[in-house]
Amino acid sequence: MMPGEMQAQLDRHEVRIKRLEMLRETDRRAMDEIRDHTGEIVTLLRDARGAWRVLELVGKTARPLLWLGGLITMAGVLWAQLTGKRL
Repeated sequence: MMPGEMQAQLDRHEVRIKRLEMLRETDRRAMDEIRDHTGEIVTLLRDARGAWRVLELVGKTARPLLWLGGLITMAGVLWAQLTGKRL
């Protein structure tokens, strides 16, 4: 390769590198913009996940509480039947 050809090739590579750097900067700006716009959605989804966990906890505690209430009611009815008192 002749020195002139090498210089021309280096010049082409420099132009290509500058173009790639500009594209990278454009992509970085676009990603920052997307991150800014989707931040609220991510926060909303995290909050919804927390609310769902609370609902699951309420559901898990409701079943035993209903069983306990039923057992207390049954015991009260049984006691009323045995003693002859009306509730």
